[in-house]
Amino acid sequence: EHAELTEAEKNQIYGFLDCNRVSLDTLIELVRNPEVPLRLTIHAMFIQQLKARETIQRLTNAVRNNNHMGKACTENVGLSLGEILRRDATVREATQLRAEMEATSLRIRDLEADLLCLKREIKERERQPENDTDISKSEKSHEKILQENKPFSKLVLKGLKTVLRKSKNDLEYQSAETLENSWGSFRHERHEKDLIKGLTHRRSHSFT
Repeated sequence: EHAELTEAEKNQIYGFLDCNRVSLDTLIELVRNPEVPLRLTIHAMFIQQLKARETIQRLTNAVRNNNHMGKACTENVGLSLGEILRRDATVREATQLRAEMEATSLRIRDLEADLLCLKREIKERERQPENDTDISKSEKSHEKILQENKPFSKLVLKGLKTVLRKSKNDLEYQSAETLENSWGSFRHERHEKDLIKGLTHRRSHSFT
């Protein structure tokens, strides 16, 4: 919300916020909001704990008053209507305070868990620039090694090309020589077959 406000303006508004005057639900929303500054989050959690302590103190006093009134009732059976109403109101308040204390305890646990998550996130963000610096240093050193070995790499590539070119020429020469020898052998064999065929034909004519 309020995307038109800058971070400086938001921090200035948060600076005027008084956590002592906001409700418990508002404090919880402030703590769970990731955009709220960490200083204000810790202050809100502190106010939340103070309110929880006050609630527990009120509950304890109400229970003590209830026990005191119970003893007075047993000592004096004839109670007036006003005393009975006050006793019932105290019992209801004690029950309400007990429920509020349990809810507050749960919220305090949630706030502590959120605070731990915030601390972990802050530590991870603090470590991230160091990791980025290490990565950039390793990349630069790798590039430096490549630059230093670049002339040697060119020399190796040139030598490989020369060897491959020579191997290719030798292979072509050997292929041509093999083809020529094969063709010569084929012509010689064919000539011998023609001679044998001619002699055979002459012999057959001589017998006839």
